[in-house]
Amino acid sequence: MVTDLGSQSVDQAIEAVVSDTAVAESGGEVNLSAKGEYIFVIDRSGSMSGTRIETAKESLIYFIKSLPPNSYFNIVNFGSNFKPLFDESRLNTDEVVEHVLGYIPTVEADMGGTELLQPLIWILGQQLKYSNRTVFVLSDGAVYNTQEIFQIVSSSKTSRVFSLGIGNGCSETLIRGLASYGRGKCEFVQDNVSVVEKVIYLLEASLRPAFLIKDVEFDKDLIDYIYPN
Repeated sequence: MVTDLGSQSVDQAIEAVVSDTAVAESGGEVNLSAKGEYIFVIDRSGSMSGTRIETAKESLIYFIKSLPPNSYFNIVNFGSNFKPLFDESRLNTDEVVEHVLGYIPTVEADMGGTELLQPLIWILGQQLKYSNRTVFVLSDGAVYNTQEIFQIVSSSKTSRVFSLGIGNGCSETLIRGLASYGRGKCEFVQDNVSVVEKVIYLLEASLRPAFLIKDVEFDKDLIDYIYPN
């Protein structure tokens, strides 16, 4: 069964996992209070029906209740088309969070196919609220245009992409590729398994700075001197 979504159990689960993370990361690399902009891209295609859409909704609750203060966020639903919850990202005030937590239970797997490219183009084209943006994709599906999606994701210098594969047999190519090309991390959750630790791991990982090896210039003469052929 998917974990009960009662607010008390959610808060306790988040507090426990965040506490463990804080101890593990006491070296200070991760700042769990750092504000940011977070976009949650939710697969609402037909294949997400049943426990998978419930896992996605559970994940959303954990994500939103765990966001650092003074952060902006939005939810973008997608299937055969896409539908953002807000026209632009909103600050996570108590009022906005309460509204969104009331909206999440109404989400259903009722949007047809799995067309991820257009929502990503729309998201990456939005004006930034801060200097960078973090995108979380929650999906179980395969897509026909993976290379186009990876190209769009890799072309962004201001957005990182993290992905959560939901359900047995989800597309590892898509989930791993999104994270790899998007300079993020990925996780997988099987059917009927609690997702809280994987969500907190992804959120914590998103607070680490990305290192772009392709932006580093190497001195070839120095390398040849240190490692002669």
